Amino acid sequence: MKFKFTTIGLVISFITLLYSNLSQAASLEDIKKQFFDYDAAVEFWQTHKSRAEMAKEWSRVSSTYRIWRNYYDVNRERAIELIAFDPSASIIRKGHDIYLLNVYWRKGYKAFDPSTSWNQVNNENVCKKMKRQNVFTHSCIDYPDWRSPIELEKDNAKLLVHN
Repeated sequence: MKFKFTTIGLVISFITLLYSNLSQAASLEDIKKQFFDYDAAVEFWQTHKSRAEMAKEWSRVSSTYRIWRNYYDVNRERAIELIAFDPSASIIRKGHDIYLLNVYWRKGYKAFDPSTSWNQVNNENVCKKMKRQNVFTHSCIDYPDWRSPIELEKDNAKLLVHN
């Protein structure tokens, strides 16, 4: 029997698996283990503040990472073992970590209150939610602004309504 994998099907499966794994992380140590280089991920979070900066780096690594990711989705342990022999290992590792950065960013962004300016969180409950997702600096006011043009437009419209 042949299996036909669609790109969208693999992406949905991966995101579902990733979110379930992330939600089970019990401690910062568990979260750090999800990254190949957690310290570099923290630095990326702190230095790549715009979507353009993040997207530039993602475009450099994404195609190589996505090929490896197909193996990872099928057999995680084996895919990690194979990286040691892959000439593109550093690109794959960087791609994996950027992807996870974006997953955590997106979870924090979902808690963002667009009635305030970016990184000007005034609501204590919103700040707590955003801090919980910011496993890099544990702050609600230093999120990189990786919003898409559509997200930015929607947030700005909501901001105008509330001001």
